[in-house]
Amino acid sequence: MMQNKLPAMKAGVFWDTDSSCYFPEKYDPCQVRQIIESAFKDFLPLTISAIGDLKRIPHPFLEPILSNGIFAKHCDSAHINIMMDMNSWRDNNAPPATIILISDREDVFEASGVLPSLRDLDYKTIVKPWKDLFSDSAPCNETTSKVVEEIAWVCDICIGSGLTFAGESFGSLIRHFDSVEHIYLEYKRLPYSVLKKKLLICEEEEYEEEDSSSLPKPTGVWWDIDTCLVPIEVDPYQVRQCIDSALKNHLPFTISAIGNLERLSSDLLEPILSSGIFMRHGKDGAVDILKDIDRWALNHSPPATIILISDREEVFLTKGFLPSLSDKGYTIIRAFQQHPKVPPKYASQTILWDYLLSAGYEVTNQETISTEIKEECSETAWVCHICIDSGRTFAGESYDSLTRHFKSVEHRNQAKAITMAKSQSEVSTNVKNQSMASGNTSDIYLLMV
Repeated sequence: MMQNKLPAMKAGVFWDTDSSCYFPEKYDPCQVRQIIESAFKDFLPLTISAIGDLKRIPHPFLEPILSNGIFAKHCDSAHINIMMDMNSWRDNNAPPATIILISDREDVFEASGVLPSLRDLDYKTIVKPWKDLFSDSAPCNETTSKVVEEIAWVCDICIGSGLTFAGESFGSLIRHFDSVEHIYLEYKRLPYSVLKKKLLICEEEEYEEEDSSSLPKPTGVWWDIDTCLVPIEVDPYQVRQCIDSALKNHLPFTISAIGNLERLSSDLLEPILSSGIFMRHGKDGAVDILKDIDRWALNHSPPATIILISDREEVFLTKGFLPSLSDKGYTIIRAFQQHPKVPPKYASQTILWDYLLSAGYEVTNQETISTEIKEECSETAWVCHICIDSGRTFAGESYDSLTRHFKSVEHRNQAKAITMAKSQSEVSTNVKNQSMASGNTSDIYLLMV
């Protein structure tokens, strides 16, 4: 009698690249995934995360890691980040499941209590030093698992900065490491003694200091894509150009479009994503926008300019966040689909969204400009706020990777879990309010237990 095949248990691999990352001469670095999967072939399919200071890994090794479907995370303290990611993975993968640690520091993870607590919850844990993955024989030439995650990297140093912090390729990671923003944030994290020494070296060099008044003031643009839609008569490929033209006195600036991206048609989503606008998917509206502006403000002190395109003025006023930034010296410009009943006193300038778009739109050259922009646009980045804490891929560089992410089982499950949690919270709040109004506290007690 034929027995039904049991479904494969989920397994996550966490590779501590700070403890060891080398390849014997006879091994091809391009086979890194095959090597790991061959060592743990009884637990396929695997998700693999390489976590540590990626700058310490030589480029001939780093590029194959990123091109083999391994999620790479750049961070300061690999062991701490691995523990946090293990907990995130655990929250999204119920036991029985397997957590595999590739590290030469097993004692650190045991002493922290992370591995013992996972075993107490019925997870199977396996720890193997990196050198033990290599056998005397050459590795297999074929990948042993057909399941490959989206190729991706994330920079933990920049993840809370409001700047681009994730991508899909080796090239984009190297460009990120070379960016002024990343270098600045790395300097901020240095111990004071080290930072002071570096600053003294800089002071010894002779250079002519630029007049700070001549330097461009930092500017960030946030576009609430849920409330300020692209009019039918505007070519989506020209949205970026229109914003740049209307706000040319504040260039250069970054633009973040925030909202429920799943509501947008491909005719809108693909052109906007490919025009250099950073897109953030989320369903918390004003909350997501305010959090993002807050992260940006932490890294850009006044005088800096914040440009917000949104029709949620009542929410922003209630929170009191934007007026407080204005009081600190930030210049705030507001754009609306429709002017609010009470003009925002904190804003130095207000403008209608439709007028802003029309400012840079030339009807006579519409076809020519559209073609030129399509050719010049480069794929930029997106991030899914719903999945950012899920322990899975949550960011990328292209429209194709975004649509694949939206179709993934993991994203759908995460979205359902968040929706259910919000519904339960609303029910609890309603019951509590009704009970308080009627003076009956028994219902509140039942909710608590």
